Amino acid sequence: MESWIGISYMEMNSCEFNLGEVVTVVINQVMILSQERKVQVTWDSPVEVSQLYLIGDNLRLQQVLSDFLTTAILFTLPFEDSSVHFRVIPRKERIGTKMHVMHLEFRITHPAPGVPDELIQHMFHYRQSISREGLGLYISQKLVKIMNGTVQYLREAERSSFIILVEFPLIEKSKD
Repeated sequence: MESWIGISYMEMNSCEFNLGEVVTVVINQVMILSQERKVQVTWDSPVEVSQLYLIGDNLRLQQVLSDFLTTAILFTLPFEDSSVHFRVIPRKERIGTKMHVMHLEFRITHPAPGVPDELIQHMFHYRQSISREGLGLYISQKLVKIMNGTVQYLREAERSSFIILVEFPLIEKSKD
């Protein structure tokens, strides 16, 4: 089974996409679960995110962000005012004379105690006895790695965060 999971050979699609649309789709995908679990999802991103056109695999990006956000919701205890916060932090870098790359940090923060340590271990190390949630995290982490990105899980006293770092070529749209 691990050879099937070893998805390093998987081809990534490469197409033009709008980052704002990806974020909207991801938020919409988790809304029903959020309402069922009585966990509010909040998000913030700079206005420019809705105007960023990138080149890459938007469906895989949606898949991994949705999986990490879903996991955060599932491991947030429902109490008054419990919430998961989704934040997008873009940073533009010039490469050469005409090329730009967008470095993106997606931060999904939820209250402590957070995701159990065992599941976080499953995200990085495949095991035969892996749970469904662990398998989803493992596949998502591998997909992010294929996109030349990284995933971290930061555990703090009051909250925990998935931090997903990826980069995509930027398409400069002319302002007509």
